[in-house]
Order: sequence, then C-alpha cells, then structure tokens
Amino acid sequence: MRLLNFHGERLVSTDFRGKTIPPYAILSHRWGDAEVLYEDLAACTYKEKDGYRRIEFCAAQAARHGLQHFWIDTCCIDKWDRRERSKAINSMFRWYLVVRSRSGTLICFNIPRSSSEANYENCSSIT
Repeated sequence: MRLLNFHGERLVSTDFRGKTIPPYAILSHRWGDAEVLYEDLAACTYKEKDGYRRIEFCAAQAARHGLQHFWIDTCCIDKWDRRERSKAINSMFRWYLVVRSRSGTLICFNIPRSSSEANYENCSSIT
C-alpha cells in the first residue's frame, strides 16, 4: 500500500509494503478528467493538473484529524501495472475497513466534472 503525505510543499508517495502502516485518511470522490495519476507523481507534473486541488484539500482535512498520511486511488495505484492494479482492487475493501477501525478518516466530496471552480461546501469527513 502506498500512502501520500506532504514533505514541505512536495507531495511524497511512500510504499508501506512490509512495513507498519500509519493511520491514514482516504479520499473518496468521483473521478474527473484531470485527476492526478501515479505517473504524474513520478514525473513531478502533479501540480499542473486541476485535480491537485483535491489532493491539497485531502491533506488539509487529514491534518485537521491529526493524520499525516492519506490514500487516493488515482495517485497510489499504478494502473499500468496489471498485477498491482488487481491486488489493489482486491484490497480496497480491507483498506476502507482499516481506516475506519483505526479511527482514521474517510473524506468524501463531490466535485462537478464540468466545473473548474470546485465547491467544497458539501464536503464531509467521516471519522
């Protein structure tokens, strides 16, 4: 499982396979056309995408709940690696259960696909 966190202003992806997984938040949202993807993190082009605002929002909400780490499927799963993608899909239910059982945070919000102006008024954090 990979988790995201900010190191200063830099977004960092950490692979926790074989390690103790820290408490984390999960961002659950409807995908749009400009999502930040795993490969954008590797290429350091993530700030150029509209979806970067969602990452900043998720990090802020996680921090409000005392969490440094968060998980966003589009950023934490290499969709081009069939084996990794399959394992992640089969593990997601458990990851969602773990976040709830460890007093983590599930951050849910809806952003219209056609609007470049995100409205976070209807956001919710489920703890």
